[in-house]
Amino acid sequence: MKKSYPSILMLLISIVPSICVSEQTIPIEASKVESTDELGSASAQYSIGKQYFNGAGVEQSYKTALDWFIKAAAQDHANAQAFLGYMYRNGFGVEQSYKTALDWYTKAARQDNANAQSSLGYMYRKGLGVERSYKTALDWYMKAAEQNYAKAQSSLGDMYYKGLGVEQSYKTALDWYTKAAEQNYAKAQSSLGYLYYEGLGVEQSYKTALAWYTKAAEQNHANAQYYLGFMYRDGLGVEQSYKIALDWYTKAAEQNYAYAQSSLGYLYYKGLGVEQSYKTALDWYKKAAEQNYAKTQHYLGFMYQDGLGVEQNYKTALDWYTKAAEQNYANAQSSLGYMYFKGLEVEQSYKVALGWYTKAAEQNYAKAQFGLGYMYYKGLGVGQSYKTALDWYTKAAEQNYVKAQLGLGYMYYKGLGVGQSYKTALDWYKKAAEQDNADAQSRLGAMYYKGFGVEQSYKTAIDWYEKSAKQGNNEAQFSLGNAYESGEGRPPDLARAFEWYEKSAKQGNARSQLQLGFFYRNGYGVLKNLKKSFYWFEKSAAQGNADAETQIGISYLSGEGVLKDYKLALKWFYKAANKNEVYAQFLIGTMYCEGQGVRKDLHECALWVKKSYENGLSVAAETWNEYELWNHI
Repeated sequence: MKKSYPSILMLLISIVPSICVSEQTIPIEASKVESTDELGSASAQYSIGKQYFNGAGVEQSYKTALDWFIKAAAQDHANAQAFLGYMYRNGFGVEQSYKTALDWYTKAARQDNANAQSSLGYMYRKGLGVERSYKTALDWYMKAAEQNYAKAQSSLGDMYYKGLGVEQSYKTALDWYTKAAEQNYAKAQSSLGYLYYEGLGVEQSYKTALAWYTKAAEQNHANAQYYLGFMYRDGLGVEQSYKIALDWYTKAAEQNYAYAQSSLGYLYYKGLGVEQSYKTALDWYKKAAEQNYAKTQHYLGFMYQDGLGVEQNYKTALDWYTKAAEQNYANAQSSLGYMYFKGLEVEQSYKVALGWYTKAAEQNYAKAQFGLGYMYYKGLGVGQSYKTALDWYTKAAEQNYVKAQLGLGYMYYKGLGVGQSYKTALDWYKKAAEQDNADAQSRLGAMYYKGFGVEQSYKTAIDWYEKSAKQGNNEAQFSLGNAYESGEGRPPDLARAFEWYEKSAKQGNARSQLQLGFFYRNGYGVLKNLKKSFYWFEKSAAQGNADAETQIGISYLSGEGVLKDYKLALKWFYKAANKNEVYAQFLIGTMYCEGQGVRKDLHECALWVKKSYENGLSVAAETWNEYELWNHI
């Protein structure tokens, strides 16, 4: 499968042209020439101009260089004319003027100067000092390329690669890049590496791509160094090596190449090929982010949000997310949505959050699609709609986004916004479970345990419960404890049941805390301990578990693990009874029948016993008959 990597502008045309001399020129020392008759020679004037331009043997001066080039150009010296075009184009020693640059390039180009023809092609391609024309640009590049001028051949490759002024053709692009690359032109070598990397116009070959990238990288071409780093990082066409990847990324990053700076930051962030350092990662990310590289601006935002390598600062995180989001970078738009959703160092606004999630979701960013689905599911900042929630969850789930798969499974399980279907719920839970999502594994276990949407299988259920429980999912731990206690799918094992209930209970699972209370009360899988039993019943009851409230009442009623206290027993029974817990309702009735902690009242007894019976407690019928409670209603 083809590796993904950041999209980059790998076919940039460099701004500074190489200065090609089409005629034999002999370097002349300016100090000597200025006192001789050679001053009238165009070649001498050109050579002196170059010496002043470069500061070779004389004090560097663009202004003086310009004067000499003008003298030579006035005598139709093509190289001098081309150099003047370069100086006017870049504003060296003179006010920058694309129009004047174009004029000088044209004069030199008409003399068949390849450098000027190539530069003229660039001016027409970019529309500098002239109306943009890819067709004219192509014509000038072609003239220079046919003189075997490598830079023009590379530029011609770019034009065919992109289909600018000509029918797009990777094959023809490859041909021109090859001509330039074989002349050791680094940019063309890098471009050629890319075509082999992707298999564009040629059979795909990481090995050949690596070879061309290496040639360019060794000439200090930053883009090639970056790609070479990427190939070593992922082991494409070469043995994988984070260390070598780091070296190449560093070379490119030190040339201020943003993509390499970002990738270098990632290696430090993860500690790949180098000692892990959030601080160094942050430094490299910042360099790339300050060049307006959206991806790294998002990374930087994340590091400030979580306080990695820097003091946590939601405000700074928000600023970086915003910079990237305004460049339409979906990841940042999603993160910005989350900041507004939570109100992190910004006024909380579901409406603004919804807007950012929508922008990212419409770019098919799965995380944002899930976030948007959740907002429709809950009706936050928008009218509640299970149907719309389902649609967004589906988009994200189909991209294998695990939280969306889990949410979609639940919606099919409950029939929210769609026809109820255990089978479809099972399918989505399975997709999420196979990505090692603990919640999905637990729910999948429950589906197999109950036989919902699939043939019932305790064994398969327990397998899924175990996967989830080992990840610390407290619901799965409870279910596993329950399976060991009941002996369904395997022999009963109260000691193992206790272990799983305890793991779950310590994570705050109220049902497991209740079960631990029973196990300590009865000595199941552990030594009997009534104080610990009461402790766990209290933990569960503190979370509002009605069954646990009933058991606390029973403890006070019987004096198990605590001093007997009928009034407190009654208080706890009422808590549970008001939540419709039938056994608590029944026990309130019996306390009124017996006058325990309260004045004996058979009418009150009859009301509570009747209520518990009507709510399904069959044993209440015995008390009803024993006290002939029908006489007291």
